[in-house]
Amino acid sequence: MGRRNKEATLAALYDEYYDKIARYICIHIGNQADAEDLTGDVFLKALQSLDSYKERGLMQAWLFKIAHNQIVNYLRKVSKQKTVPLDTMEIPDRVNMEETVERQWQLEKLSQALQQLTPA
Repeated sequence: MGRRNKEATLAALYDEYYDKIARYICIHIGNQADAEDLTGDVFLKALQSLDSYKERGLMQAWLFKIAHNQIVNYLRKVSKQKTVPLDTMEIPDRVNMEETVERQWQLEKLSQALQQLTPA
């Protein structure tokens, strides 16, 4: 199959599978806006890889494999970006932090001293 035929086939698959791939991605990542972006990326990657695609009648499966890889990459990126709303976070002030560290140090010293005591 020539490049022009592959492009035509990919365009037809875009029309037929865009919504299915977008739903597939959205189900896995839980964010519709990002799913739409990733779906566009799936078809862009497919277009960029057309020359290396070997026709076996499985172009639809190939697109879903690209989508799966996009999901994996997205989830890796998101898992590294842990966020916490500031209004739920307690930020200790400097004085409390120093007191906490001092108290922890004293407890460790006490624990070490208690371990050296004999039963007598």
